[in-house]
Amino acid sequence: MLDADLDQKTEYLQELHRKLRVIYYTQDFVGTLKFEKEVESLKTSMITPNLLLTDIEMLFAKSLYNLSNYERSLPLALVNLSNYEELRNAKGIADARNLLGLIYLAQHHYDAALEEFKKSATQHKVLGNEQRLSANYHNLGLVSTSLGRPQYAKSYFIKAKSLAEKSGYVTVSAMADNRLAEMYENENQLDTAMLLYNRVLQNNSVMSEWENSFAHTGVARCYYKLKQYDKAHKHALQGYNLAVKLQTKSDIVRAAKVVAEVNAALGAFEDAFTYQQIYDLYKDSILSEDKRISLDSMQIAHQRSANMKLTKENNVMDQQLRIGQILLLFLLSLVVFVLVIWHTTRRHANTTSGLNSELKMHSQLITERNALIESQNEQLRDTIVTKDFLIAVLSHDFRSPMSAILNVIQYLENTPLNTTDRNHWFEILRKQTLSTMNVMDNLLLWSETQKQTIHTERIAVNVSSLVMNILDMLEQNLQDKELNIIHDSCAEAIGHVDQNHLQIILSNLISNAAKFTAKGGTIHISYEDAEEDLKIHIRDNGVGMSAIKLQQIQSKDNSLKLTEGTDQERGFGIGMQIITHFLKANGAQLLIESTEGQGSLFTVIIARSLSHQALHFQDTSV
Repeated sequence: MLDADLDQKTEYLQELHRKLRVIYYTQDFVGTLKFEKEVESLKTSMITPNLLLTDIEMLFAKSLYNLSNYERSLPLALVNLSNYEELRNAKGIADARNLLGLIYLAQHHYDAALEEFKKSATQHKVLGNEQRLSANYHNLGLVSTSLGRPQYAKSYFIKAKSLAEKSGYVTVSAMADNRLAEMYENENQLDTAMLLYNRVLQNNSVMSEWENSFAHTGVARCYYKLKQYDKAHKHALQGYNLAVKLQTKSDIVRAAKVVAEVNAALGAFEDAFTYQQIYDLYKDSILSEDKRISLDSMQIAHQRSANMKLTKENNVMDQQLRIGQILLLFLLSLVVFVLVIWHTTRRHANTTSGLNSELKMHSQLITERNALIESQNEQLRDTIVTKDFLIAVLSHDFRSPMSAILNVIQYLENTPLNTTDRNHWFEILRKQTLSTMNVMDNLLLWSETQKQTIHTERIAVNVSSLVMNILDMLEQNLQDKELNIIHDSCAEAIGHVDQNHLQIILSNLISNAAKFTAKGGTIHISYEDAEEDLKIHIRDNGVGMSAIKLQQIQSKDNSLKLTEGTDQERGFGIGMQIITHFLKANGAQLLIESTEGQGSLFTVIIARSLSHQALHFQDTSV
């Protein structure tokens, strides 16, 4: 019975391992990590270490590395290395050491990375795995470059290329070509550099968009140095667009700089300024990450030091055991004495190790608490600054609508009116009051989002009817700006969402469209059936947004910034923050398209049924 249960678990692990490999190699690292808890529960009922479990956890460690979570990736990689060593699995040992080298390289621990890559390469030589050995040589080339050893780096890249071509490893061959081309470019051997870059671009077998982005940008730099600016511009844009698609910040910085320089050389100074701003934006982001890496490096160094200490302790213990075995062969009469000594020594070692672990745990708790306190202090400072800003702006923004309400009341008090006129003014008063209350509701909702206390109740909502109610509430503001409202009413526009949340989202988007559309402009609201989703389109022909402004919105910057509409309507971003929180709470998406001077298109995507919800936000959504 137990054997049958074990066989079932083994079959399940084999299937899970195949499934996770597919997810991982499609670069869905977040999707890979969704199975962590499930695997953790299996470990408690199986004998460990288990090779299948270790292979699966190795995929988790690699996913964490690819997501730049080195703090979690490092200890998991060390545990996997220990398990592979206990299982005497040479392939796993080599793989784990290569991953450790990549983590140390990312954290600028170049000597440690060099050591791990060399150990991994030695293991792959023994195994005869030329593809993995070519990857080791490429990584050794990267470390040598970082250590300022260009000759060693070039030698390793050439070895990597040779082995990769021999074993049919196209990706590593392209990576080596790119790195060699970069070295020749830096040595001003532009013909050789361009030959290697173009080899990557002309090889249809290279499916890596990252390598193609790297090569396009490299070719652009070479053409720029040769003053062939039109060709440089073409390749620079291709490299930049691929980098943006991949969202690799270092490559965006690399490409944006070349695009800016080429545009300046061509006299397109406005475009040059735009790309220079993009370069500065991402460069600042990378500098911030470098500061975080510097802090993480302290933790990495501490963990590596602890690992080396444990390794030395294990080596000492192994040596003692070997000596004990030799003595047992020749000194049988001292068996009991030796066992007593060994037992005493081991108990002392366990006690010491336990005390060290407890001390380390307390130290880590203190560090975490200090970090939490600092984080809370930072949040408190941000909150104080935000509230001061709100008070300053609201004192002005509430004065105008309240003054308008007071003027209407005074007019009604002092002017004899017939019933029809009086009802007309009461309706104006009601809508002005509702508009002011809407601003106050937004503030209250923004306050709730800051406390993370949003409650969501999804029901079937007639979106078209909801939009008509919103337009009725905003009627006075829309009439004041003489806007032409086109609403393609659709009775079948039904979605499953929290009705109050959707009303706030659409109200803010329509108000925003009105705010940035000049008098006499048009706002068009329509619906689109997208299989299991409903798309709500809000299009205006207003002022639109620049590429930089659109990037700022899509970067999910939570800071409040004062903006003015076409009639000097004031606002400071609370509505967009509320939209972001409510979209996330309802599993919805917001896509934005905008052209400066032509207008914007906001598309809200909600599920038609509770069984279908968006899995996550796309990079182009708010």
